[in-house]
Amino acid sequence: MSRSGLLPAEQGESPAHAAGPSTATMPALDLAGMRGRETLPTERSPEGAADVPQEAGDARPTTEGTALRGDSLGASVLMFMALTAVQRLIGLVRVILFCRWLTAAQLGVWDLAFGFLMLSAPAAVLGLPGAFGRYTEHFRRRGQLKRFVRHTAWATAGLTLAAATGLILLRPAIAELAFGTANHQDLLWLLAPAMAVVVATNYVTSLLNSLRLVRVVSLVHFVQSVSFALLASGGLVWVSTTPECVVVCFAASILVGVAGAVVWLRKELRRLVETPAAEPAPLWSKLAPFALWIWLTNWLVNLFDLADRYLIVHVGPWSPQEALAAVGQYHSARAVPLLFVGLAELVVGLITPHLAYDWERGRRDLVSVRLNLILKLLGLGLVLASTVVLLLGDLLFDVALGGKYNAGRAMLPYALTFCAWFGLANVSLNYLWCAEKARLGSVAMFAGLAGSIVLGGALVPWLGLAGVIIARLVANGTALATAVWLACRQGFACQKSTAVVLALPLLVSLGPWTTLAAVGGLLLTLPLEHGLFSREEKQRLATVWSTVIRKVLPCSDHESN
Repeated sequence: MSRSGLLPAEQGESPAHAAGPSTATMPALDLAGMRGRETLPTERSPEGAADVPQEAGDARPTTEGTALRGDSLGASVLMFMALTAVQRLIGLVRVILFCRWLTAAQLGVWDLAFGFLMLSAPAAVLGLPGAFGRYTEHFRRRGQLKRFVRHTAWATAGLTLAAATGLILLRPAIAELAFGTANHQDLLWLLAPAMAVVVATNYVTSLLNSLRLVRVVSLVHFVQSVSFALLASGGLVWVSTTPECVVVCFAASILVGVAGAVVWLRKELRRLVETPAAEPAPLWSKLAPFALWIWLTNWLVNLFDLADRYLIVHVGPWSPQEALAAVGQYHSARAVPLLFVGLAELVVGLITPHLAYDWERGRRDLVSVRLNLILKLLGLGLVLASTVVLLLGDLLFDVALGGKYNAGRAMLPYALTFCAWFGLANVSLNYLWCAEKARLGSVAMFAGLAGSIVLGGALVPWLGLAGVIIARLVANGTALATAVWLACRQGFACQKSTAVVLALPLLVSLGPWTTLAAVGGLLLTLPLEHGLFSREEKQRLATVWSTVIRKVLPCSDHESN
């Protein structure tokens, strides 16, 4: 839901919701069966019949089948895990520094500015990058990848220029909408070019991810994360302690990160030789309907993400300046939980091309099996990580954040719960995207958004930030339940153990010890044949673990002999 382009957002690398089906705890997939699949090119028969797999040794370096060879899932996971661990640490340090150096009101302005970028960037391009994860492989197998990239790039550029122009011309109205006051309309001069940079980054990283070049994407994210931390820290210390400075540093950092990827991608695309075809594969008639549904889903997802803060600035019982400070307090509560949302959205970017690959080859049951295991691993990981955060809550807010955000400290357990649900809902939508039912993803997001607006509109004027929390818990739970239910109606076989894990984040709001007791009870079922993981899932996990060990410790086999 993805915020797809997968750029490292300020809130802990939470990527932009731009690519829909767009990168970790993903080693659950069958690496033994997938490791070599990206190296098997395809060719068209002279009569234009269906693609025929070639033998592994039949290498043709100048064809689209062999150029831009994707990473295997095993290599993707290893690179992803290594760089993501560093990125999460950098993101956490950066968030802490922002909270310490900016006032609550300034932090609220940056939060709303960043949220506006994440809403406007994917909306401006009508969901085009969101379709890459689903359709790049479709056109690549038909020898039409260069045509696909060329047409979508020009369309994205034109839409971005029109959107940036509109932001500048409508500054007062947009500032009133985004910040609750027209006093910040000058910030739109910075947000318009920043939005264009975000769109370009989303396009490039979505394309690379859809080609399963996860190592390249991981490196781009890493460079962006490090650049943002260095530029923003230096800018706030030596230039200006303002949200405007943070916006400029954010745009510069993602531009630095994607520049090298653009140069590399252009070089690789030049090597491709398009397969001549009497009738080119339909592009816009295939792409546009799916992309528009992804656009609607992304718009709903991002508006869903912003709805609570817009309720604070537009219907809360505060003055405009007090409302911005309340947004800052809310930001502090979500700062660490959003690291987990970013992790889930990166998982979406990692798994979507692989699941789409299986779906295209008719392995529908395997998609369901893998998605179940992914949801269970991710859900358990999020709950355990949330428990650790709760145990370290006093250290985080009293020491690291300097005791400035007491209201944020009180909201932390609930923020961990609804952020975990939001991330799991993002992953659940993968089945609908693979089934080309993106419009049903919009239904799930609309259900959550409607609940957030209706309930929040009634509670926020009365309860303030407590009303925001209640509305968001109900909304995120509704979105997750609806997404899974719709996926099941399309053929997803949700296991009972998966449903239990999806409900588990609710216990986080009751405290760390209750959560640990529940997780411990689930782990006690591991030896059982029908416990948390089935026999087949345990075998998959064992296979992946042995693969990871061989890659990390390549000499271990020799030493054991």
